Amino acid sequence: MKEKMKTEVLSDQKNKKGDSDKIRIVKFFLTFFQLQKGASEESLSKFVPIDGQKSEHIYELSFRHEEKWHSRRMSIAPLGEKSGSKSACFKVTYDNLMVIKIPPFPIKHFDEYVKNVDDERRIVDALMPDIDCISPRVSTILKKIAPFSREAETDPEKFEQKCIQRLRSFPQFQRHLRIGNTFAFFMDLSKHLFLSQVIRRIHNIEEKLEKEIISQSDSLWDLMVFEDIYGTNTAPVFYSMNDVYMDYDNRLNLMLRQYEMNDSVPTYEKKEWFLRHLARKPLTSKHANVWPGFADELKYLLETVFKEYKDAIKDYRTTIKEYVYKRSFKQNNRQLQIIISKLLTVLQKLQQKGVAIRDLKPDNIFIIEHTPGTLLSSAQSTDFSIGLIDFETAVRFKTKYDNKIEQPLLAGTPSYATPSHLFRNELLYETFQDLSRIFHFQDWQACIAIIYSITTGEHLAEKTGRLLPGIIKIMRSTEMKNMTLNDLFKKGSHLFWHTALNEFVEKLRIKEDMLKALQIRLSQEVKELFKHELSIENDRVNKIIWKQIDSQNIFKSRKSRKILSESSYQIIGQYKAKCECGLNIPKSKSNIRKLTVKFLADLEHLKLQSEQLAHTFELLNQEITTLSVYDLLELMFNVVLKAMYLEDWGDLSVYSEHLVVDIDKDDNLYAETVVLENTLLYD
Repeated sequence: MKEKMKTEVLSDQKNKKGDSDKIRIVKFFLTFFQLQKGASEESLSKFVPIDGQKSEHIYELSFRHEEKWHSRRMSIAPLGEKSGSKSACFKVTYDNLMVIKIPPFPIKHFDEYVKNVDDERRIVDALMPDIDCISPRVSTILKKIAPFSREAETDPEKFEQKCIQRLRSFPQFQRHLRIGNTFAFFMDLSKHLFLSQVIRRIHNIEEKLEKEIISQSDSLWDLMVFEDIYGTNTAPVFYSMNDVYMDYDNRLNLMLRQYEMNDSVPTYEKKEWFLRHLARKPLTSKHANVWPGFADELKYLLETVFKEYKDAIKDYRTTIKEYVYKRSFKQNNRQLQIIISKLLTVLQKLQQKGVAIRDLKPDNIFIIEHTPGTLLSSAQSTDFSIGLIDFETAVRFKTKYDNKIEQPLLAGTPSYATPSHLFRNELLYETFQDLSRIFHFQDWQACIAIIYSITTGEHLAEKTGRLLPGIIKIMRSTEMKNMTLNDLFKKGSHLFWHTALNEFVEKLRIKEDMLKALQIRLSQEVKELFKHELSIENDRVNKIIWKQIDSQNIFKSRKSRKILSESSYQIIGQYKAKCECGLNIPKSKSNIRKLTVKFLADLEHLKLQSEQLAHTFELLNQEITTLSVYDLLELMFNVVLKAMYLEDWGDLSVYSEHLVVDIDKDDNLYAETVVLENTLLYD
């Protein structure tokens, strides 16, 4: 496609660094529009930005042909977070919904381009038909223009191959796949919704809040109705808002008298003006069209009153927002359950197929409505399935030799990725040995964040996600001269998982009620997946418990070690508490008791893990297993954390103090341990 185009951009949009791909795509479709209409690409043309949604921009495309201007519109929105090492993705609506990927490094040769398309197609072939998938196709865009549009086949695979053959035979048509200086990838999503769209619609509280406030023509002026809807503890909010309205009404009446309109404005209209401003809806002359300039003065009056009563307004909006949030969550409860259940099934199928997507996120997951238009309607349909798009970072990990897995693209979306996304197979294999499991758990980590987002409408890893770009920056900087990649991986992992653990615990605490209210019924296949991973974790914990008991030199006798190994979490906690308070234990000037408390605290922590695993196994072995989202997230996060963070990288638990006391070389210390052992375990 010709780069030199007589294009008039009627805005201040220039090819800024952040907008260049977007503007190139708009220019591509402007020229594409000309091709569809049979006009010359050299004809006078222009694109004009039109107000759209916050993240989605609408453009009007126009060109002059045969003494006449032709116009149409398109929309474009970025998909996902920016990552310099993978393609930039955009959602484009032009005739139908498409996803367009611009590679980070220009692809200039057609054979290389086709190889990239084929690589993604091989992943899709491995997953279909168990998981619905959409991969790039040259026919997605070519079918819209001649001569390809005249040769469209009912069999999409045959048509795709026919398009590729024609592109090889007639290279001049390859320009229809270029955006700027690179081949681009086109995917057709005309029949589907993105999961991100569904999440936003379900959790769009601001829009629902506006409607709830505007509908309060009665409840805001009737205490019994207000308390009946919003709770018996909301009377103070009701009375405060009545004070606000009375002040507003008094000032409004004075203003109406100045306009000689005191008797011409009914009470319901005064309330409507008040409620619209309370809902943060614009108040224009359309809603107060009674006198020139009156709407502006009314707006100023309301702004003044609301500013003076800002605390009352804040308390009121918080009360209504909590009500709307809970009502919306309850209304969509069944849909959320089904979406999460189907996502877990996809995760299980990926493991079964031996494929890791490595960039799972709501913008790469689409919803297939089996009854079109019902998922986001009042019908609350659960008749849908989940599919995947964008396999640029995917890898097949089921091979005969784990260390022979093909090297995938070192990339991921920060809010859904881990440090392991940034390092090559050799380092990961050397560190973890089980490379397949690490790749699979990259998808687990993404699913954890997605499930949290599905349930709450919010991001889980906001702070943690900001760390990965920093690791990439260090890898590309002069700082790497002073450390190895192994050192960077170790240090980066410690910082990442420390932050991830703290953020995870805090986010679950804040949303505990909501996360515990949503119950997910696990399929037998998903239960088997979890049981397999938990059995590996259980073996690991038991080995550590034996190692901890065997390597310490405080409790020396075989009988004492047997008691410790068989004691429950609760009993070990009692030993620890007894030692901490010094109950019936001889005083000591040494660190023996402190060392014992540290050992028992670590053992108590491990025993708790072991008992939690045993309890989860019991649940998974039941005929019907239902877990709250809270318990589900805890289960999955703990498994991923233990697999991806090695203990010798540093302690992430609260018991991080490191004490070293050489007991065996000091007779006095040895005697102290004998007394302490007998007192704790046998007294």
